[in-house]
Amino acid sequence: MALGAGPHSVFCSGHAYYLRTYGVVPEFKAGLHGGPVMATQVRAIKTELVFHGDVLNTTARIEAKCNALTSQLLLSAALHEARAHPPEFRFQALGGFPLRGKAGTVALYSAEIQ
Repeated sequence: MALGAGPHSVFCSGHAYYLRTYGVVPEFKAGLHGGPVMATQVRAIKTELVFHGDVLNTTARIEAKCNALTSQLLLSAALHEARAHPPEFRFQALGGFPLRGKAGTVALYSAEIQ
């Protein structure tokens, strides 16, 4: 991928700094999904917040599909349909995919900077 192209360039506004300082620009892949999450506080002395919910597992499985689908940013159709679409992104429906731990398939969209 060319420097400055793709979703990572929007989130990494300091790409010139990283290139100059480290010789590389950080890239990422991400999965997005939405739904209810339960947060609990664990321990009284050392407080730690722990999050539970199917949405976390589904999101992790969506992110894991990024390499296979050659996309840096994937989101579920449920999230795509529930939220407004930022104008700087172009979305492409990819179809349904089996995700580990899920019955049936989950429809996914890829998102790229226009």
